[in-house]
Amino acid sequence: MENNDLALNNKRVFSGVILFGLGSLLLAKNFGFYFPNWLISWPMILIGIGIYKGLKYDFKKPSWLV
Repeated sequence: MENNDLALNNKRVFSGVILFGLGSLLLAKNFGFYFPNWLISWPMILIGIGIYKGLKYDFKKPSWLV
């Protein structure tokens, strides 16, 4: 049971780090720091979701390709 708790905790930490990083990027952009337009765009968000899904299931499920 402890391994499941540790794995769940790691996934939550990873998700939190992703949300924190994305929020930091958006905040920095609002403060006037330069970021390429492609960095924060819908295609990159979809790519990020696909990579997240792939990492979540160890790329065993094909849902990350969508």
